Amino acid sequence: MLVVLLVEWTLLLKIVNKYTGIPISRILLTTDFYCSVYGCCYFSVKLSFMYTLISLVISSKMIDIIQVGIYSAKGVTIITTKRR
Repeated sequence: MLVVLLVEWTLLLKIVNKYTGIPISRILLTTDFYCSVYGCCYFSVKLSFMYTLISLVISSKMIDIIQVGIYSAKGVTIITTKRR
């Protein structure tokens, strides 16, 4: 059951990413943040909320690093008939 929910969740994230261009890690961070805020308000546990936010930011950055890579560079090639 849990595997089916994770597959559906990742499909939803990919669909949102495709049509909006928002990175998957940012969507995941936002939704997890709102779920954490709701849980903090419901259970009123503030210390664990702080640790949850730290782990959410770290996991979001790790997803970015894994998807894009640690070293991302852009290159430009200029083709011209003029000489220097």
